[in-house]
Amino acid sequence: MEMPVGVKASLEALSNVHCVLKRCSTFTLVLGTLFGSVSSTASIVILTVYVYASYDSSPYAVSALFVIGFLPNLLIAPLASALTERRNPRITLGLLGIIRSIVMLLPAVGVDGHWYFAIAFSITATNSVSKPCRYALAPLLASGRHLVALNSLFMVMTTVAGVASGSVVRLADILGGSLLFVILTLVSAMGAGFDAAYVHNSFVHRASTSNLSTEKIALSTDIAKDVSEVYDSTIKSNEYGLLKRLRAGRYLIFNTPPLFALTISTFLLWVCLGVQEPLLIVFVDKVLHASHATYGYMISIGSLGGVFGALFSVMVGESVSRAIHSFSCGMLLAGASFLVFAVSGDNRMFAFVSFFIFSVSYGISNVFDEYLEQELSPAGLRATVISIIGSIGTLGYLLGTLSSGYGSNGLGPRNIFIGIGILLISTGMYSTFKMPIREARV
Repeated sequence: MEMPVGVKASLEALSNVHCVLKRCSTFTLVLGTLFGSVSSTASIVILTVYVYASYDSSPYAVSALFVIGFLPNLLIAPLASALTERRNPRITLGLLGIIRSIVMLLPAVGVDGHWYFAIAFSITATNSVSKPCRYALAPLLASGRHLVALNSLFMVMTTVAGVASGSVVRLADILGGSLLFVILTLVSAMGAGFDAAYVHNSFVHRASTSNLSTEKIALSTDIAKDVSEVYDSTIKSNEYGLLKRLRAGRYLIFNTPPLFALTISTFLLWVCLGVQEPLLIVFVDKVLHASHATYGYMISIGSLGGVFGALFSVMVGESVSRAIHSFSCGMLLAGASFLVFAVSGDNRMFAFVSFFIFSVSYGISNVFDEYLEQELSPAGLRATVISIIGSIGTLGYLLGTLSSGYGSNGLGPRNIFIGIGILLISTGMYSTFKMPIREARV
């Protein structure tokens, strides 16, 4: 009797995850992600509480901390990623983890006031550089379904860290802030150790020089020629030019149609998230007419859905063309389910289910977003391209966040959320028609 397709796909997905976890080089990278994310997320949560208390419960102080937390993704990540691209990524991740650990120790020695903003900026700055570095390293250690599984585990670890950080305020009350920051420093240092492991075999390119080649993806002759010229003049030259790398990364994004369409889709997705996340509590109050506890349940449901989506993505990703299809379908389903969530009215169970489906769909699209950035970028420019797209996405998130308050006051949270659903569906349709590529037969 033949095994059902769903069961077979699930077993294959588990096998891919197992293959990633049983290899020490990738297992340590996953553990580094977990420990680094837990320590960073928990530190930012505690710093938020400290800032709120230190500035007389001022919402403006918390907003300033929130904005400062996003600035490194815009200002530092592209520059630092280009600088670290020719260094051993394991050493880079380890050094960033050590810097993060030292910074986390500062609140334990009694700093306060404006130092909290500097500490938050420093923690997010190290993470804004380590993320593109980590995702640029991943394709050197895994490929195909194993690479999708590795990306999925990265997202799962990050989501788990977010869920775990919810109890950190209670721990601070029990243990005291200073002791908690000492513990978080040790956790961060453990993450740095895992990230720096297996240095000797991490700087070997999986695919000679570039994934963006006619051997893997059939691009137009002109674009392939232009990319080759930029790559040859920038990456293979002995001269190490930061601005040249940034220009080459920008050139690749704007002159590679699938990569450009992915960048636009990422920007629009993060605009939607920038509006949705701060307005969710308003929607729960004004539309669902529910308590703040329901808002907490929504956050938990969203995190759980993200984990399911990340794990499900391992079952469906086996090639670049399949990843593009999955990314587009995820966006379409996310838009449709969020539209249903927006019109759920007082039906809380309906709202919970639709928001869970939205989170699962977003989780799938997010994993394949990272995968496509990896596969459509040359190895020598991968971190730069990932950080540039990340900066563009961060800009979209900030634009969405800044406009959410004005939009909510003028149109109401329900109408705003309907607009988000429509925009997500439009983004899915855009990526469906603009991103498909023909994989070459070799």
